[in-house]
Amino acid sequence: MNPIPEKTYKQALKSIRAEIAGGRNALEDTYRRQVIVTNWNIGRIIEEQLLPTDQPSAGNAQAVYQLSRDLGRTDTFIYQLAKFYRYYPTLPDTTLSWSHYASLTHIDDPSTRDKLEQKAIKQGLSSKRFREVIALRRQAAKKKIKQAQLAQTVERPGMIPCLRGELYYYRCLFRAYIPTNETQGLIDLGFGLLRKTTVPKWKDRSRLLYVHIYKDKQCYDVRIANTDAWKLYTYVATVQRVVDGDTVMLNIDMGFDSWIQEKVRLRAIDTPEIDNPLGRLAKHYVEDQLKKVKFVVCKTHKEDKFGRFLADIFYLPGESDPRVVAREGNFLNQVLVDQGHAQVWKK
Repeated sequence: MNPIPEKTYKQALKSIRAEIAGGRNALEDTYRRQVIVTNWNIGRIIEEQLLPTDQPSAGNAQAVYQLSRDLGRTDTFIYQLAKFYRYYPTLPDTTLSWSHYASLTHIDDPSTRDKLEQKAIKQGLSSKRFREVIALRRQAAKKKIKQAQLAQTVERPGMIPCLRGELYYYRCLFRAYIPTNETQGLIDLGFGLLRKTTVPKWKDRSRLLYVHIYKDKQCYDVRIANTDAWKLYTYVATVQRVVDGDTVMLNIDMGFDSWIQEKVRLRAIDTPEIDNPLGRLAKHYVEDQLKKVKFVVCKTHKEDKFGRFLADIFYLPGESDPRVVAREGNFLNQVLVDQGHAQVWKK
């Protein structure tokens, strides 16, 4: 048998390797495409059959919570699928992956979303690089919002910058003096209180972690969540009494069936002292506003020099959903300034 010429062998080997590479690429492309098709179809089912409204609601939250438990996926992933179908009612036919579109579900503006999608396609951005591009864009947007708030404060001296938090989101951490096993972490409830609990899928314990808790009958379920640090320490509370125009005693629901009674000082404002007729008028005004609601939402900040936590208080007469109050409620601190009962702190 004559030996195969080396040149022939090398050409055959090259062709075989090309077939292997081509087959692998074809499989990867088929898989990438099928993931998009599957997630789009699931999103369509969720959006059309399970979610009664596009807006945040108790019904949506319950449906997503139940679905995430039954499928073993995070609530964030379930919302992403629904938004994917909502934002793309026609199945997209592009070279992008599901990871790209998962990132695009965080972009609510259609024009901006379309521009970013086209940028990823034209520049061939990897999903990792695309996430970095969107993260940088979000940081720039936050910076722009803060600059606009500062500008408003300068233009209108009575304007208080207001950043609304999110309910039942917490920071997870460790303390050397509190023993925990490999599946546990400490939930920072705020007010110096920590709660030991099981935290699923926390592999890198050197990484800062935020979690969202859900109540299922008598049990609490902890899920890893994406949020921002400034949105934490936001609570539902009932008003025990109004101390004066800028100080309120609250019964605060910290989650996990834990409550604390705390005297909070309204952030960034001053009202006249209580022995002043104007101070008593401010107190009566706060009492009149808060007696209209069964609960308030309280976003706490650092302590003042007297050991009281500074707080933003939100209320909305007639509303029973705390999340709506957190998102849309009247900002009591600003209301007092607008009504002439308080002044913004002078720095």
